[in-house]
Amino acid sequence: MITKWDKAVIVLVLMIALLSYIIFSYAIFGEHAEGIEIFVDGKEYASYSFADITEDKILRIETEQGFNILKITEKGALMTNASCPDKIDVKSGEISKSGQMIICIPNKVLVRITGKNKLNVDKVTY
Repeated sequence: MITKWDKAVIVLVLMIALLSYIIFSYAIFGEHAEGIEIFVDGKEYASYSFADITEDKILRIETEQGFNILKITEKGALMTNASCPDKIDVKSGEISKSGQMIICIPNKVLVRITGKNKLNVDKVTY
């Protein structure tokens, strides 16, 4: 039987977990995104500043392994289509905070939001 104190402890633990997640998310990713960098096979393919983007850009990134279609808005970037079989990059959704990335390993494409991070972090694992 669960008592009211058990329920209180459960709620308290959940609130602490949620608060920790929020603090960690804001500590790792900066709020101010300045631009976007696109790399293909480790080499810079293109870079854009969000200040210069007035309307959505659709880029088709062709590689030897396949293609990726990237949509860049004034707030972030979204991989809308790719020729890779797993489509993890497409499923990752929109990125908009400094330090976030979309990576397509089969096509060797990396998209990264640039800006000032609040912490100097080498890697982030989900």
